Amino acid sequence: MIIDKAPPATVGSTPLRPEVFERLTGSAAERRGLDLSIAARVSELFGGSARLDVEPGRRTTVVLDWPERLAPA
Repeated sequence: MIIDKAPPATVGSTPLRPEVFERLTGSAAERRGLDLSIAARVSELFGGSARLDVEPGRRTTVVLDWPERLAPA
């Protein structure tokens, strides 16, 4: 998901971790909150990762890196 709206100065690129979220009702402009925590946890369960990439003054992008195939249980 890419937001083509300049992010606030308080937003920077960061790995997303399921146990850390700044507030339950994050604003869409800051791209933080419970929804990103859930995405990070699902990515972790799949053996992948999640991160927030920020282009200051341009846009933010939520990046989900998942493996091509899930490992057998």
